[in-house]
Amino acid sequence: MNLASAAEGTNLDADDGPNNIIVRRYTEIGIVKGYGKITVEAREGVILDARHISYFVRLSAESSDDYPRHGHSAITLDALPKFIEAIDRLRTASIDQKKFKFTEIEYNYENIKVVVFNNLSGKIMISIQIGDVSVNFSDVNALLEIKELINRAINHIEMHRIDGS
Repeated sequence: MNLASAAEGTNLDADDGPNNIIVRRYTEIGIVKGYGKITVEAREGVILDARHISYFVRLSAESSDDYPRHGHSAITLDALPKFIEAIDRLRTASIDQKKFKFTEIEYNYENIKVVVFNNLSGKIMISIQIGDVSVNFSDVNALLEIKELINRAINHIEMHRIDGS
């Protein structure tokens, strides 16, 4: 695929009509449920007139309230290796309660905050906040599930990526 086919699947041409038309394509890769849910999507954005294409993975948080709230954040392909490395480090972090009863280990990327913490009995738990929406997980392995979905999103993008972008 090349940049000339960026509008493929639409009836739009980069040289026709008004400026600043954006074509967004996305595929939901999967959902990890806790107290709320995290959704992972592979995304492509094409600005036709500028002949610009960008690829990213979008993470969305949805609260489990009666009236769910939503938070979204995009992670560019270039930033994903460090994000995945941080998830791995948090997933394997150990917390001991010898010095203090509670510990929180936090990683921030733009408007995403991932916190690994312990409860009073020492169980390690996770909170993922995207924007002002938090989703909590009682099992640290939720980070592994999210990492696997992110890797699947990267593979999806690489398989469908337009040449030269």
